[in-house]
Amino acid sequence: MLNQVSISGRLGRDPESRAVGGSTVTNFSLAVSEKYKDKKTGEMIDKVSWIRVSAWGKTGEIAAEARKGDELVVHGALETKTWEKDGQKRDSTEVNARIVFRVAGNAAKAASGKAKPQQTGFDDEIPF
Repeated sequence: MLNQVSISGRLGRDPESRAVGGSTVTNFSLAVSEKYKDKKTGEMIDKVSWIRVSAWGKTGEIAAEARKGDELVVHGALETKTWEKDGQKRDSTEVNARIVFRVAGNAAKAASGKAKPQQTGFDDEIPF
């Protein structure tokens, strides 16, 4: 069986990092949107879902550099966590990230002045 997921979304707030057992874990939530037309009313609906993501080690360190509003692409696996609170069994599903990419702004929009170029946090001195 294959447990693989790829999502693209925007950060709702800055990622949170902490040390766990000699490694770094970074947690963040991505807003993933979907637009569709309501069949009954004909109205356009913009549905937003929040996806919880955790990234460990070097992947977590890279994800920690992103900031609220940045668009990220995440590749990883679904993981369900179960715990008990007040005698009730609870569980949540999140993405355990293996790869995280930060998407740069659209170059054509930036050149036309319609969008601000995004700061990527990476070295801007590219040799080509």
